[in-house]
Amino acid sequence: MLASVAQLERDAIRDRSGAGMERLARHGRWLGGRPSFGYKVVDGKLAIHPEQAEIVKEIFRMFIQAANKMRSPDI
Repeated sequence: MLASVAQLERDAIRDRSGAGMERLARHGRWLGGRPSFGYKVVDGKLAIHPEQAEIVKEIFRMFIQAANKMRSPDI
């Protein structure tokens, strides 16, 4: 009996948590945790971190450059 009540409570908590996260996402709010490199949280929303964004752009440039070097020529 107690296990059934506990399971119902866990389900209710999961549903409420999911609904809250969905509501935040719908309004463009950051759901929490550490933002990805190149971003920062400003007023509860993700914003580009200018210094880190330049590093991210350079990483992508290097990746594309290396991928182009590795590509075999068409015969």
